[in-house]
Amino acid sequence: MKRPSIPVRLFGNPLSAIALLLAACYFIYEWWTGQGSPAAAFIAFFAAGYGMSASERLQKYYDWKREWEAMEGKRPGRNAARYFPALRAVTALAVWGFFAYIVITQGDQPEMRVGAALFWLATLVVFGAGVVTLIQRWRRRVRPRIMRDVPVTLCVPIPHRSPASTQAMAALPEYCRILFDNC
Repeated sequence: MKRPSIPVRLFGNPLSAIALLLAACYFIYEWWTGQGSPAAAFIAFFAAGYGMSASERLQKYYDWKREWEAMEGKRPGRNAARYFPALRAVTALAVWGFFAYIVITQGDQPEMRVGAALFWLATLVVFGAGVVTLIQRWRRRVRPRIMRDVPVTLCVPIPHRSPASTQAMAALPEYCRILFDNC
């Protein structure tokens, strides 16, 4: 796999992608309230989309590189987000708490009603997605695993030369020979 280009590494950095997403939210909000330019909102929206896709491409590259280095016997590098799920949860709850405080204290104002409704809608969607994920994990654990790998019971040595076509045809079962005879 080819190493990502400089723009992909710059915009695909998780901090850059999150900053672009926040900027897009800000410019869209400014446009929604009539204080900002729609061109700035569209540019920020497309930049955030590019940042998210670049982040996905960069993560795929890092996953591939980790697997490649693991095949060489090197120890794979650590990704902090994968090894610290509690830190992610605490950070997400802190951010959610901050926005919930803003919505609760200023949600009665007319210009905040749309933002408050979108916040509670997003909270409901994230909560629903979490419940669906937990149910799927629970259902996977309940099902018994079916053994798909059958152990090898007979090892045949590798032939030193290819058999003749007549020998190969003679070794076929009867139902296979019927198929070849009809051709």
